[in-house]
Amino acid sequence: MEIKRKIDAIIKKEFYVKRKHCHFCGKKYGLVPFTCYCGGKFWVIHRHSFAHNCSFDYKSFEREKIRIDNPIVVQDKVSNRI
Repeated sequence: MEIKRKIDAIIKKEFYVKRKHCHFCGKKYGLVPFTCYCGGKFWVIHRHSFAHNCSFDYKSFEREKIRIDNPIVVQDKVSNRI
């Protein structure tokens, strides 16, 4: 029964661990990976976008974020109050 359970676990891939290597160079990143907006996990040297040739467009992402967070405010005109 013990052997059957081990075989079932291997078939279900419970023992396989997620990738623990840098997506740029393949080096192990250790306990704390740096996750980028492009979806990769990197170690200390490749954590910046210029170090791993990131394809994520930070400029348009931040512009959209600012546009959503700061809506246009229109003030009432004085002539409408009188």
